Amino acid sequence: MIIRSIRIKEGLFSRFIEFSANVNLIHSKQNSKGKTTLLRFLLYSLGYNIPNTRKIKFERCEVETVVYTEKIGDVTLSRTANSHIVLSANDDRTTYVLPEQQNELHSVLFGTDNADILGNLLGAFYVDQEKGWTLLNRGVAIGSIHFNIEELIRGLSGRDCAPLIQQEAKLSRELGKYKQMFSVAQYQETIEVEEGSLAVEHYDERIDSELEQLRIRQSALKKELRRLDKAIKDNRQFSKFIAEMKLLIKGPDGTTIPVTAENIVGFDDSIHCKDHFHKIFDKMKEADGIILGSPVYTANLSANMQALLERCGVVTDMNRDAGLFRYKVGAAVTAARRGGAVNALDAMNHFFLSQEMFVVGSCYWPLAYGQMPGDVEKDVEGLETMRVLGQNMAYLLKALKERS
Repeated sequence: MIIRSIRIKEGLFSRFIEFSANVNLIHSKQNSKGKTTLLRFLLYSLGYNIPNTRKIKFERCEVETVVYTEKIGDVTLSRTANSHIVLSANDDRTTYVLPEQQNELHSVLFGTDNADILGNLLGAFYVDQEKGWTLLNRGVAIGSIHFNIEELIRGLSGRDCAPLIQQEAKLSRELGKYKQMFSVAQYQETIEVEEGSLAVEHYDERIDSELEQLRIRQSALKKELRRLDKAIKDNRQFSKFIAEMKLLIKGPDGTTIPVTAENIVGFDDSIHCKDHFHKIFDKMKEADGIILGSPVYTANLSANMQALLERCGVVTDMNRDAGLFRYKVGAAVTAARRGGAVNALDAMNHFFLSQEMFVVGSCYWPLAYGQMPGDVEKDVEGLETMRVLGQNMAYLLKALKERS
């Protein structure tokens, strides 16, 4: 691949740079002339996720680069946002969503589809005057783009080392397990010697089994957290991509409707939950009492409430010894059009019970009926149930405070 030229535009300002043939070095006679910034623009124009500088915000810039590739000759790369890039060649235009389709784009530019090469190629040719060749410091090429010399060599050699890598990972896990077992045994022996006992028991197989179960459980919880974070990150990127595509839908009556993240049903649910989770969870930890409320959707909790309870459950489970919600007072309320209210109440109350909390009751199930906003205010019995629930909760909170 050969970079022929680059055009950079930010607002009303634009600059075009055409590179000399047979040259692969960017230099200037004086310092602070923008060499590093130009390099970052070049990498950004190739689809890499490059971090902003103090003065340059790449998402505000439009970059167009012409490069020569061995497969299809000259191509033009246009990037106007972080979320996607457009490749134009021979009157054809292809849009790649970033970073999901980054390897597909780079397979066209660099002439290979080997994942080990594509994932580490930047570290092989990008040289920063402040860091030197990344091969010498390993780990990161720029920003969050990693570099691993072993992976690059495997890719260049064309050898499939997957079975050996899996075997190495398995042996490393086994070695870590035995090191941990040895440390626990040493600690147990030290305690018993300090207590004056001459009979030192060997490491118990039961303890080994319990430790292994805890590690498996921890691994599963971490995997679920990574899955949730990835889903939310993907939603954000897709939201930007949808907005920038400017898609339109024409209805049977001729009405034209723009497709945006706002009118895709349920699109913002996970993002909204993620953005506010930490704030909500911190308030729940600080409170003496917690009231959960949810409308009834398809005879059960709303998706947002279910997501909140599951996320809270993961955090409290990972910190079980801390008892984050232990001895707090909990009450659940719900509103339904007709059926499913008891199911929703049960789900919220089960959360309280699993957190070692005190659950408050009322003179009936704490629910109200209504379909449209304001309808529940006509449910006299439902409002009375809520009033009694509030009184009972206040009574229990006061009693617990007096005991402490």
